[in-house]
Amino acid sequence: DLDKRDICFYPLKLFWYIGYHPKGNYWFRRSCLCIGIFSFAFLFCMAIKGVLVSYTSDLFFMVECLQSCILCLHTVGKHVVLHTHGSTITTLVEARSKFWKIDHRERVFEFGRRVVGNFLIFGVVVCVGFVLQPFTTGNLPTVSYVPEGYFATFAFFYGWVIFFACAIDFGADAFFCSVCVPVLVQFKLLADRFRSLEWSSGTREVNKQMKKYIEHHDFLLKYCGEINRLFSGMFLLYFVISIAAACMQIFIFMQDEIEVFNRIKCLMYFMAHVIQSVIYCTNAELISEAASAVGDAIYDSKWYDANMVHFRNSLAFIIARAQRKVTFSGYGLVWINLSTSVLIFKTAMSFCTYLQSIQEK
Repeated sequence: DLDKRDICFYPLKLFWYIGYHPKGNYWFRRSCLCIGIFSFAFLFCMAIKGVLVSYTSDLFFMVECLQSCILCLHTVGKHVVLHTHGSTITTLVEARSKFWKIDHRERVFEFGRRVVGNFLIFGVVVCVGFVLQPFTTGNLPTVSYVPEGYFATFAFFYGWVIFFACAIDFGADAFFCSVCVPVLVQFKLLADRFRSLEWSSGTREVNKQMKKYIEHHDFLLKYCGEINRLFSGMFLLYFVISIAAACMQIFIFMQDEIEVFNRIKCLMYFMAHVIQSVIYCTNAELISEAASAVGDAIYDSKWYDANMVHFRNSLAFIIARAQRKVTFSGYGLVWINLSTSVLIFKTAMSFCTYLQSIQEK
């Protein structure tokens, strides 16, 4: 039912194909969950076996198998989170009808649509590259133990598993961006409305506008809470997985004997984690700042022209509430902001240096 210009259109389209669209069939969703968990559990077991047969003889192969384990856990984790919070996805999509109407050509929306569109195009490129890898290089998209004579079977199996993984990974991240951008715009719009409010106008008119703005501010805070409820599990996964995956990708990329195509694969893995970090941390930081700016906008307005004392008391209440920062976290264990993004890659580099020292010994 969405307009193609809507920032949520393509993420929800992806959700339709994997069963997580709000209007999707429940049993189709359950089937996708079972098939996905079984498929990635099988790949995870093969990767673990690869670790067990190589940990004493081939550090490089072992690290690649560990990377495969991490990617499987990442995808299954997102799958479970989306399935568990299916009702929250519906709530987020339906509650968008309460947003104040603005032009789709608004600059922030245009920029957000370009980010989501380019991110999904990058996901398609990654998906196609992985599907073609067995035929172009003779290697599977992710390294694991492969029984002798079963390479063709594994290559075929990876063909549809990769599409499933990319749809979940890229679709979930694109959906996060597509629900955050409108919230950011709404907070900015609310701040502008407070800043331009004519306090010297009639008491009834000011009271009506104040009630409308306070209710919308309360709605936006609750909406942010729903976003955090849906993505808390993914935030925690993102923090743990990104450190481990980035470390291993850098380590593999730095090996002299690695083939060119595998270097490109590692680079694409790493870029995907960097882009995910930008999507999560930048949106969370911008919303937090925009929410705090509502209190500043009220303070900058001509509140001193208000004729009634209860208006000033209401303003003091809103300013106090706006000072409580809107934050996003992984179950309260990991806070999602730009500082976290920097911490992830600093930690990954530290672990990579440790792996290099082990290899040299």
